[in-house]
Amino acid sequence: THTCIHAPKRSYVSLQITLKKHCVFHYRFSVAERVLYIPSIGFCVLVVELCSQVRWTRPYRRIALCCVLALMCARCVARNEDWRTPEALHTAGYTTSFPHSGFAANLAGELMAQNRTEEAERILVEAKQFTKLESEKVYGNLGIIYQNQGRWAEAEHALVTAIHIRPAFVNGRQSLAALYLQTGRYKEAYAQASEAVHLTKGGHKALHLLFEACAGLGDWQAACDVLGKHTERNPAPQNLAALANCSAHLGHYPKAAELLAVSSLSTYTHTHT
Repeated sequence: THTCIHAPKRSYVSLQITLKKHCVFHYRFSVAERVLYIPSIGFCVLVVELCSQVRWTRPYRRIALCCVLALMCARCVARNEDWRTPEALHTAGYTTSFPHSGFAANLAGELMAQNRTEEAERILVEAKQFTKLESEKVYGNLGIIYQNQGRWAEAEHALVTAIHIRPAFVNGRQSLAALYLQTGRYKEAYAQASEAVHLTKGGHKALHLLFEACAGLGDWQAACDVLGKHTERNPAPQNLAALANCSAHLGHYPKAAELLAVSSLSTYTHTHT
């Protein structure tokens, strides 16, 4: 009878945890609390069922239960400390799951936001050396670090590797397009920016990079078309000024003057509001 009662709960727990342990599908993140909420329902029901079968008349059993509950509460409080800041959370994940590339990339990203690039580079290089599962984020963050340091060849190699791992890695393509723009390789920049525009379905950053590539190639008509789409979604003063510049290169001086006037008005409005 007890087996029949507990069998559905055991099956529920086993099935849910199996789905979250990469046995059926490969998830691009490690198991964490957020994916164990649903499996914990069956586990809690099972524990309650087992506890209901125990006679709690003897004092030592009550004491043992209180000790277990106190231990679980202490572990919960200790774990909450890891969630106080993003750096603490990513550090805890990185130290307990080393050399998991996902945690390394997240921690490095947080350090990069704090301009602690040397620490971030060390963590990413370690993750790249010791993990078997390659992560596009590891190489992508490394590429950004090298790019900011002017190490163009290393940055290009890292970003190309990131895109090879995951061709739909938008941030990698946008970073690579920006690198090509910085080094004057406008054809390569155009190719990467075009792919980023396709992947983002016309994202602001991708469109701006594509405009820069077209302008670098001297194709002002294409640059004007791209920037026109970008300005429709984001009519910022700098976009209007850039569109006026494109129109002037095409000889459309009345339109350029009109756009500059609108840009100046927008700048004045933003400054005094």
